[in-house]
Amino acid sequence: MNEQAIKIIDKETGQTKELRFAGDDPRIINQQYLYAIVEGKVKDHEPWTKTGYSPASTSSETTVWGPGTQYVWPSSAIQMEVVSSDNTQDKAGGTGALSVIIYYLDSNFDEYKEVVDLNGTTPVLTKATNIYRVNYFRVVKTGTGAKPVGNISLKAVAPTATIYGYILAGYNRARAMIYTVPRGKRLYVSSVSFSAAATVANKNVRMTTHANYDFLTKKLTRDYGNFFIGYSEIELSDAGYNKMLEIPTMLPAKTDIKVSVVGTAGAVTTCALRGWLENE
Repeated sequence: MNEQAIKIIDKETGQTKELRFAGDDPRIINQQYLYAIVEGKVKDHEPWTKTGYSPASTSSETTVWGPGTQYVWPSSAIQMEVVSSDNTQDKAGGTGALSVIIYYLDSNFDEYKEVVDLNGTTPVLTKATNIYRVNYFRVVKTGTGAKPVGNISLKAVAPTATIYGYILAGYNRARAMIYTVPRGKRLYVSSVSFSAAATVANKNVRMTTHANYDFLTKKLTRDYGNFFIGYSEIELSDAGYNKMLEIPTMLPAKTDIKVSVVGTAGAVTTCALRGWLENE
């Protein structure tokens, strides 16, 4: 079959995009562009969502993820290990988490995944020795309890033990606002959501989306210092904020992104970024 293409206009953003499909007869899809992506009607596109949770902000900037610290990416591709803080239920025969899956990139930024069976507080090595970026980390098999009993860590092999993925007890996925765009893809962020619940009244927290891509020079800052540039920023005090971006943020392959939080008082913070990935 010949590949056909038509142009469609998103009613919300005004963007004109090309819709490709296999077949000889052109079709008109009368729906929003993002809905068409979710339904698999736009070739080489896929929906994308990333969520984060941080149990407590501090006066120093940290990343929005379970440990509530500043996330540090591996400096090279490595082997990792998976371990739970519970030694009775998060292993074979237990009621908690039994297996997890790691979605990761190697040093070429190509995508891979691996399933690891848990053994409680005894670390289990990954078969992979080429883990460079961890994009998703989640439970894929449980006992009758249907969730982890302990905190599950994906970390560098001891004695270094730096944590690169973290699933809080009672939850089945890592809520970590860190992501790296795979090779051969572009990421378009089309909406942002933030919320903060301060433990002290009338205190603010500031949340910022960061990327190591300079949209003015159109270069990755990894090439000249690997610093991060702020994209979206908001201050909240016991409030939530949701925004559909008039112009989606485009981030090319190999870009690292994160969401940071800093506050004058401790606060529980959550956030979500949504959009789509498309092939370059």
